[in-house]
This record gives sequence, structure tokens and C-alpha cells, in this order.
Amino acid sequence: MRNETVVKGSLCLWEVPEFLKRRKGNEVDLKMKVTNLELDIYETEDYDHFIRFIDLDVLENVQFFACGNSMAFLDKPVIKSCKNLTVIAVSFDFLSVDQFFSLRNQHLKLENHGLTLHDLQLFVQSWITTGRDIGTRFSWERLQFEYVADNLEYLKTHFGAVETWSNHEYYFSDKVLHGNVITLKMGDDRELVMFCAQIPSERHTYCQWTFEMEVVACTSATANP
Repeated sequence: MRNETVVKGSLCLWEVPEFLKRRKGNEVDLKMKVTNLELDIYETEDYDHFIRFIDLDVLENVQFFACGNSMAFLDKPVIKSCKNLTVIAVSFDFLSVDQFFSLRNQHLKLENHGLTLHDLQLFVQSWITTGRDIGTRFSWERLQFEYVADNLEYLKTHFGAVETWSNHEYYFSDKVLHGNVITLKMGDDRELVMFCAQIPSERHTYCQWTFEMEVVACTSATANP
């Protein structure tokens, strides 16, 4: 492996290779150009040692398993700010939804069935109060369409959200939406739109649906395309 080695597809890491472990902290002559990084490691020491060899200007997509010690990855600057982050959590017993509030990824995807309605409520509230940027998106995989519909109905009642669809056809013309679309104001120029989307069949995932929320420009302040 040489400096500026380009990794096509995804780089999946189960353990740090021995030749990298032997490199000292000041030996940073090796940088791999990786766009997609999948982490199946669980110790922060391994993470800290390996991430030094990744060209962060190229890295866009990170996926990791949230389990035990690897939860500390959520505090790492690269994890917090990478463009797209997928967190796979087998159980939510050891997770606190607060740990996700400081993330600033453009698209945060959560694969976990233990998130509660109260957790989701706190998640939405956090996004409203922190003023997320336009284009910021959150996806939560769900087993059934009815689960997402119930989530949307709960949030609509709790926050007093408005049901909309035609106003947002421009933003979501590339998505297949199902059921109601609800909207919350985020100041004068932004709205938080929440809806149900179907996962493409080619993904071969156990779940078929996602709860989605995305920050968009306020439709009343946006010219028609």
C-alpha cells in the first residue's frame, strides 16, 4: 500500500492491520483516499490509530456499529461532521438519544428499532432549536409502514405540525412518499418536513420503510421552479 492509494467502493475495517499498528504517531506519510468507510471495530484506540491514515478531504460516507465502547465514536470530529453517517445499533438500551444531538452530518441514518416516541420527539425538538442547515436529513429505518404513520401522527399532535404535500413536490420529486407529509416551521426561511419513504427493494434490507425528516427552504419564500 502506497501513499494516496485510492480505495474503490467501500473500505471495511474489522481490525487495524499490523503494518499500520507499527507506524508511530508522527509517521503520517501514508494517506488512503477512501470515500466510503465501514467500521466494524469497537475500541477508540483502534479508531484513533486508523483514522490518521484516511484522507479526510475525500471521505464522505461512514458506517459503524454502535455497541459498547464504540459509542464513543459519536464524539469523534470525523464522525460528527462526515457528509453521510450510518449508525447501526442492535439495541438502544445502552444508547442515549442525547448523543446524537451534537452530530452535524448532512444525512444521518439510524438503523435501530429501540428508539422510542419520546426519543424521536426530543430528536425533532433538537433539530428545531439548533437551527439545522437546509438539506440536513435524518432517516430511521422501520419495519412497517404503520409504525411510521403512527410516528407522524404523534409528532403532528405534539408539535401542532401541518399536513402538506403539494408545497413540497419540488423538493421530493425524486422520492416515492407514502401517507401524510407534515411540516414544522423553523424560523422565517426554513421548514422541517417529515414523511414516510419506502426503501428500494435492491437494498435487500430487513426493513422496508423509513421515517424521514429533512430541512428545506420555506416554500412561501421560494420561487416556483
